[in-house]
Amino acid sequence: MESQPLLTHVQQGKGGFHLYGRRWGMLLIIVLLQISNAMIWINFSPIEEKTKAYYNVDDLTVDFLSLVYMMASVVLGPLASWMIDTQGLRRSVLFAAILNAAGGWLRYAGDFTGGGKIPLLFLGQTLAACAQPVILDSPTPLAAIWFGENERATANMIASVANPLGVALGSFFPPMIVSEPSDLRQLYLYFSLPASLGLVLVAAVFRDRPPTPPSASAESEGHESFMAGVRSVLHNRAYLLLLLAFGIGVGMFSSLTTLLGQIVNAQGYSDDDAGIFGASLIGVGLVGAVISAVVADRTRRFTEIVRVCFPGATLGILMLTLVNKPDNYGLVLTACGISGFFTFAALPVSLELCVECTYPVQAGTSAGLLWMAGQVFGIIFIFAMNALQGSDNRFENGSILNITTNITTTTYDTYADMSNSCWVAVAGGALGSLCLMFFRTEYKRMKAEQKAAM
Repeated sequence: MESQPLLTHVQQGKGGFHLYGRRWGMLLIIVLLQISNAMIWINFSPIEEKTKAYYNVDDLTVDFLSLVYMMASVVLGPLASWMIDTQGLRRSVLFAAILNAAGGWLRYAGDFTGGGKIPLLFLGQTLAACAQPVILDSPTPLAAIWFGENERATANMIASVANPLGVALGSFFPPMIVSEPSDLRQLYLYFSLPASLGLVLVAAVFRDRPPTPPSASAESEGHESFMAGVRSVLHNRAYLLLLLAFGIGVGMFSSLTTLLGQIVNAQGYSDDDAGIFGASLIGVGLVGAVISAVVADRTRRFTEIVRVCFPGATLGILMLTLVNKPDNYGLVLTACGISGFFTFAALPVSLELCVECTYPVQAGTSAGLLWMAGQVFGIIFIFAMNALQGSDNRFENGSILNITTNITTTTYDTYADMSNSCWVAVAGGALGSLCLMFFRTEYKRMKAEQKAAM
């Protein structure tokens, strides 16, 4: 292993610290785990009807296969942060990779049993869900421990956007693989392979930390105990405001991606249209994340960036709420793109900002609590938006039918109107933006590094 140039190349970093080529290998492994875990999470969403038919279950049962991820993050989020901070990155990520791969293969194995299909499906999905908190929390401590001070936002961006990229892939491939309900077995097999590759790579090459630290702050990483860190952040006003804003932002994204099909189907758009809208949300979002990470690494103006991004994302969702009407395809596509651009742009910068305002608290603690808040708000938004569904809209061949007329056809599709539901996300975005207007903090990690360089 040591003969590979990627892993042995040493670069002179800022202030005389060394940067190791291995750091990019560590980052790519986390990216693979993020993608594979997200694919297992979301794969039932675009094939819900076939899943219901194959297992003979209702909508709520299929929805629970996705909701178990959010529930696991809420319950296990603090444990994941504790594990990363006390057991180190390698042990924590290896444990998560084992759960992720085991979950994927249990789903596949269950399909060969008789009455055990559904129990093993849920057990496999739950194991993969239990892996998610560590996988989501790991990019920020990885960036803090392995990367130089002018690379951390970019490293966070690459790892963090891998999760929504996995969501995109997990939404794109299932309809192509599952043409009949019985094809679910093939889906389970194919989606288990990336998770297995991630496990092999973690076991073979993943390391806890570099031989020498890449920055002054990395030198002191791990000196603060977990419980001391939790107490510190819970008394940090700036962090609590960021926690609320970030939680709302992630909750908005989770609810929007989960319910986007229902939102646009209710206005006459097809599943294919919904897929394109989702691709716009994530594709344009990836561009936004790259731009914000590069700007943040070069300017270090973290607060200003998130103050622009949160209102921008809110305006995008407001636009979607207002233009989501029949025959407004271009405007709906644009609104999804705007929402994605600013939401994704805020993500890596917010994670860096949480470390700056809580240093010397370990990055795994501060970032982990942010992700847990995001899952809590995701659950709240999804249930609130479903509760605010309007009356049913009926469609035949993509054209809306007037419910007040005498309908004799039996071939129409019915979708609940989600127009009022979208206002939940708009209100949440406005609240998150307001929190950031009151956000004030000094960049404690940056200040410590500047002091060490003198």
